[in-house]
Amino acid sequence: MTGTRGAAALLLAATGLLPASGGGNGSPLGRCGADSIRVPILVYHNVAPHRMGETRTQTTADVRPETFEAQMAYLRDHGIAVVSLQQLVEALEGRAAMQEPAVVITFDDGWEDQYRHALPILRRFRYTATFFIITDAVGKDDYMTWDQVRELRNTGMTIGSHSRTHRALTNIHDGRLLDDEVAGSRRVLESELQAPIAFFAYPFGAQTPRVVAAVRDAGYRAARGFPGGVWNRAADIWTLRSVGVADDLPRFARMCAPRAGSAARRPPDVGEHPLVRLAVDLAPRVALLQDGFRTPSSRGPGPEPRQNADYQDHERH
Repeated sequence: MTGTRGAAALLLAATGLLPASGGGNGSPLGRCGADSIRVPILVYHNVAPHRMGETRTQTTADVRPETFEAQMAYLRDHGIAVVSLQQLVEALEGRAAMQEPAVVITFDDGWEDQYRHALPILRRFRYTATFFIITDAVGKDDYMTWDQVRELRNTGMTIGSHSRTHRALTNIHDGRLLDDEVAGSRRVLESELQAPIAFFAYPFGAQTPRVVAAVRDAGYRAARGFPGGVWNRAADIWTLRSVGVADDLPRFARMCAPRAGSAARRPPDVGEHPLVRLAVDLAPRVALLQDGFRTPSSRGPGPEPRQNADYQDHERH
């Protein structure tokens, strides 16, 4: 791992959002309030076989189809329900009860391998998931086509926006450009799918009050951040905390299994950590892509680097 890509990974490791090269289980993430719900929002990026030349971090972040299937089987065999993002939001708002233990499954970016490998497994287990789509990437190499995105929705999956171009929104100071990334992507999705789009996921998890306000003003119902932990509360509706999933079944089990009497762990203002901010500043160069999207010959990390995931054990006793 070299250049800005390596620098960004080291910065994220320094904040505890990634394991450092020596491994480790991470640090405590704080306490939850009485209104918190422990329903981990799982974040997947690529679901694909490992390839020659991958870095150790990429190998961890690319969840192999057989590992993904084993993770879904773990949920089934241990009585952990898979609920929709909408169900979780309604529970946080006090509009509905939430069955526990449960998880929410989400996918970022709109990679074609999610359609090819993950969707058939989800359908076999009759699980639902939310797919956050980068609208300008649809139809480009390694990304889903609009027909594939429509098929996701037609099979019961939820479609959300991951912006138009996957720029770090905190770096956009022109209000019109910010609106195009946030509201514009929603308009594109609604036009292509002929259906309302209720959810947004912040590229790189980066948000500020100004960015959050833009998402609210665009008409979304809720938004998912990244990472943050396994607990959420009503106040988190516009910055929902989540956890990245690795190609590691034991770690997945520790993350999803209910813990009686456990305290939540939550980093205060994780998006404002100075090293996270520096990593976000490097994001345009980390992408390693022309026009914001990778080419077939650059089968490395896409606009959301596959090493940018939270591989921590979120509750440690």
